[in-house]
Amino acid sequence: MAMLARRGYGQTLACEVVIAELAAERERRRV
Repeated sequence: MAMLARRGYGQTLACEVVIAELAAERERRRV
């Protein structure tokens, strides 16, 4: 059960990182 929760947390964290990267790319292109 803990492993499942950890996997879900990891996936959420990965999504957050991807979104942050996309936002950074957008900011760089704007400048």
